[in-house]
Amino acid sequence: MKSCLFGLLAILCSQLVIAQANEAYLVTRSTAGKRNFIAADFNLKDKYSTHIGIGIKQNDVIQIYHVNVGAAPGESALQKEDMLSFISDAMVEYYTIYKIKLPHGEADRLNLILKKWEKKFILFDHDFRLGNGLQFYCSEFVKLVLEEVNPVRFAYLPIRKPLTNFYANALRRKELVYIPVDFFLNMKDVVMVQNFNKHRF
Repeated sequence: MKSCLFGLLAILCSQLVIAQANEAYLVTRSTAGKRNFIAADFNLKDKYSTHIGIGIKQNDVIQIYHVNVGAAPGESALQKEDMLSFISDAMVEYYTIYKIKLPHGEADRLNLILKKWEKKFILFDHDFRLGNGLQFYCSEFVKLVLEEVNPVRFAYLPIRKPLTNFYANALRRKELVYIPVDFFLNMKDVVMVQNFNKHRF
């Protein structure tokens, strides 16, 4: 019963975000199945989010594109779903919605780029290595798309992080070169418009 109420509250909060054609949306979330200590260890500022998608208005609805580790066998890891579905899953405990104003040309370019990637078969990169063909993890994909839209405005250099034994054993290397889930937080013109944290209620 409690999880249903939290889901309803998340839905009501999300409906305060009105889709605009000249905006991109970055939506981060965490779920009950993900460990918050991973976000705390690898994100820039956000101590909760472990997943990110990028969205744009299509047919009056914000559609979120995200590379999903949980894609079914035979399905592309690049998934598309409306924002309400993305944030109202029963497992979602936290989400934040950000928007970025785009000039008309950039908004059109983003739409075309997302539709281009939608036609490709993407694998989730469990090894978390940048430039690994058509294998991506969520934040790597979002960063790639933004840089395709405007390589100057959205340029971002990966982080190099020495790994503790726990992560080094899991990833089979001593250093990780990666894109954090919240990599965009220091970019200009990124505005937070909605935040939901189940543990505040």
